[in-house]
Amino acid sequence: MKARLIIPIVILSLLVWGCAASRYVGLQKEDPYQLYTRAMELQSSGELSQAYSTFIHLWKSYPDHPLAREALFYAATIKDKTDPQKATELYERFLKLYPLSSFTNTIRESLFEDYLRQKEYDKAYKLIYTSLNLYPGPIWSSLGMRLVNAYVDADKPKDALNTIVLIYGTADTHTKESLLSIWKSTLAEIKTEEDLRSVEKITREPELLDTLHARMSKLSLGSNIQALGQAQTNLQGQAPEGLNVQESEGKLPACPIGVILPLSGKWGSIGYKILKGIELASNVFSPNKTPNVEFIVRDYASDEKNIPGIIEDLDKNYHVLAIMGPVGEKAATSTCEIAEFRGIPAFVFTQADLKTQEKPFCFNNFVSISTQVKSLLSVAKDTGITKFAILYPKDHFGITMTSVFKKLAPQWGIEVVRDTSYSPDEVDFKNEILSLVPALKEQGKEGDNIPTPATPIVPDFDALLIPDTGLKAAMIASYLAYFNIEDVKLFGPSLWNTDDLVKVGGKYIDRSVFVSGFFLDSKLDFVQDFINSFYYTYGYNPSIWEASAFDTANILLNLVKGNMPSRDMLRQRVLALKDYPGVTGATSFDDKGNVDKVIFVLTVNGSHITEISP
Repeated sequence: MKARLIIPIVILSLLVWGCAASRYVGLQKEDPYQLYTRAMELQSSGELSQAYSTFIHLWKSYPDHPLAREALFYAATIKDKTDPQKATELYERFLKLYPLSSFTNTIRESLFEDYLRQKEYDKAYKLIYTSLNLYPGPIWSSLGMRLVNAYVDADKPKDALNTIVLIYGTADTHTKESLLSIWKSTLAEIKTEEDLRSVEKITREPELLDTLHARMSKLSLGSNIQALGQAQTNLQGQAPEGLNVQESEGKLPACPIGVILPLSGKWGSIGYKILKGIELASNVFSPNKTPNVEFIVRDYASDEKNIPGIIEDLDKNYHVLAIMGPVGEKAATSTCEIAEFRGIPAFVFTQADLKTQEKPFCFNNFVSISTQVKSLLSVAKDTGITKFAILYPKDHFGITMTSVFKKLAPQWGIEVVRDTSYSPDEVDFKNEILSLVPALKEQGKEGDNIPTPATPIVPDFDALLIPDTGLKAAMIASYLAYFNIEDVKLFGPSLWNTDDLVKVGGKYIDRSVFVSGFFLDSKLDFVQDFINSFYYTYGYNPSIWEASAFDTANILLNLVKGNMPSRDMLRQRVLALKDYPGVTGATSFDDKGNVDKVIFVLTVNGSHITEISP
C-alpha cells in the first residue's frame, strides 16, 4: 500500500522538476534581439505595459548586451507618459550606467524637464553642470535660462547668479544679453558681501565680474561708512578716516606708511579686502591702543598708469617710510621699479616672483607660485613620489606654474615624465587624457565614444599636477576614473582650496594634495584667533587677501616700533626677519625680496578638506 502511494508522488515530482527545468532552459536560450523586436512591436501596437516589462526584462537579463542600454532607454520613455517619478528613476539609472551613450543628451533634456516640473531645482542645476562638461552646447544655456528664471521666481537670487555663471560662457549673443540683464537686477537683491564673495569665487567672465565688483564695492563702501562715519578714497587725497590719515598741510605723521590699493574699478572688492586686513592689524575698531603709525591710503582705480603719480605724491608730500600695495603682477612690477629708484621699501601683493634687484627695496608677502611649487615638491619627495605628469591650462597661471615646476623638480629628485596643455575653456578632457596616458592609445581606446578599459591602467607616473581651479581639477579627476586610471595622486595649487573641489570631485579627488596661503579650518590657535577677531569685527570670514594684508601690516608695525627707522634701516630689518609667525604661514624674505613662507598643505578626506601641515 505504501509502495503504491510513493511511486505516483515520485513521478509527479519528476514531472514538476522537468517542467521547471524546461522553462529555465528556455529562458537561458532567449535571444536578446528577438526580445528587443518583440518589445518594439508591443510598443508600436500600444501594449505599453507589456512592452515596458519586456524592455526591463531584456535589460536586467542581459546587462552587458549592446541592446541593454536601448532597452532601458525605451522603458524609461514609456514610463515618462504614465509614471514620471519612475521615469526619473530610470533616467538617472541610465546616466549612471551609460554616461557617454548616444541617448544621453535626449535623456538629460527629459530629466531636466522632470526636475523643473517637480521643482527640484538643485538637481536641475547639477544636471546642467555635468551636461556642459560632457556635451557643451547652446541647448544647455537655453535650458539654463529657464532654471535662472525659476530660481528668481523662487526668491533664490544667489542660486540664480550661480546658474548664470555656469551657462554664460556657452550662451549665444542674444541669451548673454538676457542673462546679463538678469545678473544686474539679481545682484541688487544680494545684501551681504559674504554671499557676493562666494559668487565671485566661481565667476570668470569679465562682463559679469565688472558688475559684481561694482556691487561688492558699493556694499563695502556702505559698511565702511557705517563703521567709520565716512570711507571715501580717491586720487584727490581723501582716505578712510578710520586710518587716521593726515593731510599734507597738517603735521606729518610720526611714522607714515603709504597704502596703494584698487578701491574702485575692476579690482575694487580686492582693494577693500586688503584695507580691512590693515584696519584690523591697526586696532582701528579695537579698544586697544593704536600703534604710532599713520596709513595714507590712495586709490589707483585698478589702473596701473595712476601708480607713478601716487608714489611721487606719497614721497614728496608725506615722506612715507614704506608702501603697502598694489595688487597684481603688472602693478607690482611698476611699483617695484619706482620704489627701488626712490629707495622706499614696498610690500606688494602678487603671485609672481619679483625680478632680481641689486639692492632689494621691494618685498612680496603673498603666496607666490614658486612657494606653492616648492611646498608641493617637498610633500611629493616625503611621500616617495618620483615621477610626475602635468595637465595644465594654456593661460598665464597654468603656463607659469608648469614652467616653475619643471625647473625646480630635479632639485627634489623628481622627474616630469610629460606635460599636456588644454584650452582654458575646455570641458571635455578625453583627448588630453589620451595624450597623457599612452597606454590608452596602445589599447586602441580612441574616438568620441571611448569605452572604459576592462582592467585598471597604471600609467608611467606616480602623480599628476593640475595647475588650475578646483572645479577643473574635479572634472579632470572624473575623467581619470572613467578611463580606469589608478594609483595616481593628484597635486594642485591654492586655487583648489574651494568648496567646488569636494562638491564636484567627490570620491575622485580623495587623498589629493594641494596648498594654500590661508586655511579657515586650521588647527593653529593664533590663526583661529585672527579668524574669530575678523568675523566679530566685519561679520564674515576672511580670505587670503585680508589675511595677507593683516600679516604685512603687523610685520611693518613690529619693525617700526620705538624710534622711527630710516628707509634703508627698515629694508635691512625686513631682510633679517626670519620665520615671522603669520596667519598665512611662517614668513621670511630672501635676498631678492621674494617671500620664503611655510604655507598650509591640505588634502581631502572623505568629503572634507583637512590640514596636513604645518
